[in-house]
This record gives sequence, C-alpha cells and structure tokens, in this order.
Amino acid sequence: MKESAKNMDDLIEGLSNDLCKIKKMPHPLKRAIPWFTLAIAYVFFTLWIFGVRDNAQAFFTNQYNIFELFLMGTMFICSTFCSIWLCVPDMRGQKWMLSVPVALFALFCVWISLKMVFEPHDLLTMRWHSCITEGIVFGAIPAIFLAFITISGKTTRPIWLAFMNALAVGSLGYIALRITCGSDDIGHILSFHIMPYVIVGFIISVLGRYIYKW
Repeated sequence: MKESAKNMDDLIEGLSNDLCKIKKMPHPLKRAIPWFTLAIAYVFFTLWIFGVRDNAQAFFTNQYNIFELFLMGTMFICSTFCSIWLCVPDMRGQKWMLSVPVALFALFCVWISLKMVFEPHDLLTMRWHSCITEGIVFGAIPAIFLAFITISGKTTRPIWLAFMNALAVGSLGYIALRITCGSDDIGHILSFHIMPYVIVGFIISVLGRYIYKW
C-alpha cells in the first residue's frame, strides 16, 4: 500500500511539474472586432484607390443590386462570426451558427443560377482580367489577417473553419468588386468576380486540415 501510494504521489508530482500557465482566450466578439475594423477600413481604402464604377448612381438605385449586396454583406458578417467561434473547440455550444452562412451561400448560388438562366450574358471565359487583380488586392490582406486570428485558436473543425474563412473573404471581395467594376453581365461576374474566389476557397478548404491543425 505504501509503495502504491508513493507511486501515486510521484505521478501527481510529475504531472504537476508539467503544468504551465494558460492564457484564457478572449471572448469571440472581442476577437472579431479587430478583424471587422481592419477588413472594412482596408476595403474602403482600396475602393478609394480604384474608384467606384461610373454608373454608381444607377447601380445603387437598383433594388436587385441592393438585395445582392445585402445578401453578401450578411454572409460576410455571419461567416466571420462562425470563423471566430470555430477557434474554440466546442464553439461555445453555438454549433447552430454554421447553418446560417451555409444557407446564405446556398441562396446566393440560387440567385446566380437564376440570373444565368434569365439574363443574356457573354460566354464564360477563363483568362486574366483586371477584375482578378482587383479581387486579389481586395482579398489578400483580409485573408492573411483572418488566417492569423483563426490559426491562434484551437479548432476541432479545420475544414469548416477554412470554408468559413473563404466565405468571409470571398463575400467581402465580391462586394468590393461589384462597386468598382462597371459590368453587370452575369457571365463576366461569374468568370472574374466569383470563380477566382471559389478556386482559392476550394484549395484552402482542402488544405484546411493541415493549415488549422493543433
């Protein structure tokens, strides 16, 4: 009995010696504030550099464009919150949050599909275009900053986290491109506003298990 008790004491002492002080992660809302601040300020800065589209007044008075911007803005906010909450292993018990940006993304896919069916458009092309360059500028810094914030967490759902990050950055970049690019042709939008973000988002989601590992 004495030997067993001594072994137990030695085990407890050994485990205690390995303990180190752990800094508590701030509430997700506090972690989200720097991201929102930087992302929105950065987009306004880049819009100031590139300038808004020439037909901005007609664009912003079109109810369908306003709906689209509202949809993407809501998806940007919701997917960002999900990204920050996913940094916590159990999402603080708020796993239902994931369904919101997924539903918004599905709605956006339906919206684009309907426009492809009912609106005349140019054939889809895959070539380099100035909109792709602008899209990279709009998305690069926010993507890096969001990745830095989320990598510092301890997610147990790396693929979900990568997908939410892609939705957040992609929706923000899409909004900026719609404001700067004067083309409303759905073929152009799909080729140069959406597909680059889809491709990058797919790659990040596939690599998410390795990027966001513990």
